[in-house]
This record gives sequence, structure tokens and C-alpha cells, in this order.
Amino acid sequence: MIQILLATLLAAGAEPAPRGIAKLTVALGAVQGKGPAQPDWAPLAAGADLEAGSAVRTGAGVRAALDLPDGGELRIDENTELTLEQPRKLTLKQGRLWIRIAAGEPFAVKNEYATLTSSECVADMTFTPRVPNTDQQAMTVVYVFEGKSLVASRKYTQEVTTGYWCTLLGGQLNTPDPMGDPFLPTLWLHPLLRERGPAAARETDRRVRGLLSRLARQ
Repeated sequence: MIQILLATLLAAGAEPAPRGIAKLTVALGAVQGKGPAQPDWAPLAAGADLEAGSAVRTGAGVRAALDLPDGGELRIDENTELTLEQPRKLTLKQGRLWIRIAAGEPFAVKNEYATLTSSECVADMTFTPRVPNTDQQAMTVVYVFEGKSLVASRKYTQEVTTGYWCTLLGGQLNTPDPMGDPFLPTLWLHPLLRERGPAAARETDRRVRGLLSRLARQ
């Protein structure tokens, strides 16, 4: 009886599961979306369910967080555009995302030059497209904070494990390096954690304790 009551209370306090392939849980600023059959972008409010083929974008100073039906989570930085192609597959057109991939079938995060694939990990990908008519090449940066992933270019695939990061300059995939302190690459997540409040309490507490430890060492 106690176990049933506890499960009921936990379920009552949880976010409703997405009805599509993702639910927008946090919208910091004017998040926009476009369904697979929609020609134009439209505002998205927190609580919106997104179906396969939907696109999401953020402008300057705008961030978002989405819950995935398999228990994973996707966080989107400012100036980012991505498409939720299907369950456990998305395309990053430009910008930056953080993703917690829940255990299951391989999940693919793609951009024009690279694909990150994992069955369970926490990772961050930034993609800066090539600027036409200039010498500036496209740049991809991948951090893996937990678990492991395969990062593939068009010619080569390598494993990136916990605590490592790698880059691609255009289609050239470079060898992974230790990332050092993982706190700095994820500073952009703090406004999203603050907005999620109790739902992110464990992660927020871990980051606060980590920050206090760094300050004590310094």
C-alpha cells in the first residue's frame, strides 16, 4: 500500500509525458516552431507537444528545454535551429544543443557534416555553418559528459567517451581530447535549470556543490 501511494504521489508531481515526440517544457523568450506541413514559423508556448518532422528555433537571448517520451531531455541554446525528424533522431541546422539520451535504441544527432550516435549518454553539440563566399569553414564541437558516443564524419568514425570532446573543421574529424573542467562548457544551461526549479533540483545542487568546491580550491 505504501509503495502504491508513493508511486501515485511521484506521478502527480511529474511533468505530463509528451503526446508527440517531444514536449516544450521551458521557453525562455520567443521560441518558434513549425510543423511538418506548416510553411511559416509560429510562436511556441511551454506545454506544446511536437510531432515528428517539427522544427524549433530560438533567437538571440532565447533558450528552450524539451522532454522526450523515452525519458530523455533536450536543451536548446540561443540562435539555434533544429528539426525533430523522428523519435531518437534530430538534425541540428545551426546553433547549440545539450541532450540527455535515455537508454534504448541508438539516438542520432546530425548536422551537415557530422553525426553523433549513442544508446545512452549526455552530450553537447555546437554547429556553426559555413559562411558562403568566405574562407570560414563550418565548425562542429562535441562534448560528452556521461556515457559514450560515436561521432562520424563522411569518411571516419571515432568513439568519444566521458570527459572528452572533439571538433570537426568542415568535414575533417579531429582526435578527441580531455575537456578538463566540464562546468565552463555548460554555463549556458543555468537559466534553463533555474526555470525548471524543483524538476532540476538534483542537477542544480550538484552544480552548486561543484562550484563551491572549485572556489575552495582556488
